[in-house]
Amino acid sequence: MLKSLAGTVPLILTSPPYADAMLGDPRGGAGMARACAGEGRRVSDTQRAYAAKVAHHCHYGDSPGSIARLRYGTTNDAPGAGDGAGDGDGDGESYLSAMTSVYSACARMLTPGGYLVLVTKNMRAGGTMRNIAGDTITLCQQIGLAFDQHIVALLAVVRDGGIYPRPSYYQMTSVRRALARGERAHLVCHEDVLVFRTPQATARRRK
Repeated sequence: MLKSLAGTVPLILTSPPYADAMLGDPRGGAGMARACAGEGRRVSDTQRAYAAKVAHHCHYGDSPGSIARLRYGTTNDAPGAGDGAGDGDGDGESYLSAMTSVYSACARMLTPGGYLVLVTKNMRAGGTMRNIAGDTITLCQQIGLAFDQHIVALLAVVRDGGIYPRPSYYQMTSVRRALARGERAHLVCHEDVLVFRTPQATARRRK
């Protein structure tokens, strides 16, 4: 079925997993009450029960077999990339090599000139910020997709006639703790929308 659709899809819009970064549910603990208060709503019994049991910290992609559970790797892990021809650091499949296979499959589905739009976000892991947006651009270019544009999507709320950044409660807490430990950190208030295109079909010459 999928083979019959190859080359027929004009647009694929998706968001990849953000590797094995630590995440938090902003609705956990007092987060639910803060979120509801900010929106002028009361906390329901169902929401209160959820906030009491939800985990405050988890890994992105905790389910078995998730690509996000793989080691991050480097852009040289991609098949045919770099001098190692996809060998990377020799430690098996990585997140970046697995995502290269995913993007390659997406490219095969697209029509000539079709769009692949990826919503990514740079995440902190092991005390460092991973350049997921930049690495994604490199991977997609390595498989033959043309990088069209980079759109910065601000995480914000419109209130009192103005636009205000709205990072998650977990992000704010994590940055505060990092700064308290003397670590350099910045608050991520946007996501990166990356737009790629497949090569246009060659126009037929008129006889």
